[in-house]
Amino acid sequence: MKRVTMILAVLALVGLLPAQAAGPQFAASGRVENPVTVELLPPPGDPVTLVLDDGSRDNDIGIGGGWEMLWVNRFTPAPTEFPFDLTEVQVWFSSAGMVNVGDDLTLVIYENTTGGNDPAVGSNLLYAQPVTVQAIDAWNVYTLVAPVTFNGPGDAVIGFIALELPGASYWPASMDQTTTQARSWAGWWLTQPPPNPPVLPPDDSWILIDDYFPGNWMVRGYGTVIPVELQSFDIE
Repeated sequence: MKRVTMILAVLALVGLLPAQAAGPQFAASGRVENPVTVELLPPPGDPVTLVLDDGSRDNDIGIGGGWEMLWVNRFTPAPTEFPFDLTEVQVWFSSAGMVNVGDDLTLVIYENTTGGNDPAVGSNLLYAQPVTVQAIDAWNVYTLVAPVTFNGPGDAVIGFIALELPGASYWPASMDQTTTQARSWAGWWLTQPPPNPPVLPPDDSWILIDDYFPGNWMVRGYGTVIPVELQSFDIE
């Protein structure tokens, strides 16, 4: 035994054996054949951007100016973006749509956690805010009076109700028609003014706008990821 110990000591001195450091050592559990891909969570406060359009206005849609028209986009944020606060909504209005500064609107926000394609089925109205058209041929930016929280997972449904009734030649809903996402919906109610609260679906007409004009409403939403509080506990 003494002879083996002396041989090992000599080998270590000449560098043929790795030196053994005192204390903890790095170790691996072993490479697995089927590694798991881990999806990184966005840091708290990271932006949430809800956009369907490509930034180009190609058309404007209306229903004749005799009824209040509703148009909404169905957005599906990534599961890792929940929960988040929606704080801002943007919409484009075009002079070609005969929209005027000061026209009355209602900004509406719904959630839908059913996972279905129709945003009306199982929807829940979260927010409604009276607003007016601020600018023509430009993005109108509306900061929400209070942030709207989406706990998800599921859809954020965002849009507007045009309240102006000029009687004709009124197309308030601007649209990008480059490549449809098949997520833009529209409709109207039998009653005037629309019911309060304006729950979905409207009782007269409710359609995926692609049935008539394939495209994406130029309605966008912006918010931030909410910090998730980590719970601590003691182990006895």
